[in-house]
Amino acid sequence: MIEHLQKLGFNYSQSKVISILLDGQWHTRRELERGSDLCQPVVSLTLKSICDYIEVGRIETVTKGASMKPVRIKSIDEFFRGAHAKIYYPYVDASNAIKELRDLTGHPPHDNGS
Repeated sequence: MIEHLQKLGFNYSQSKVISILLDGQWHTRRELERGSDLCQPVVSLTLKSICDYIEVGRIETVTKGASMKPVRIKSIDEFFRGAHAKIYYPYVDASNAIKELRDLTGHPPHDNGS
């Protein structure tokens, strides 16, 4: 799954964290550290970099210490739509730019003989 996420343009640490979150369940940062084999600062930075795809909950602690902030994917369908848009729209923009450049230079599209 990590390789597939990387093909979608996510970096290695994002792919590891997202692969855990795609189960749709709440996960603490500690669980993400253990499951992804990434250190705490990397997990925190990764979560910030994918903040459009996740939601952060809050669980009050009974003992002293910081409250835990579990995270999960907002919506698996929304994640796939967002990943699709991340790839598709830049492709469409680049394709349109090529067409406009061809029009400006007077070079017609290449005919493949079909």
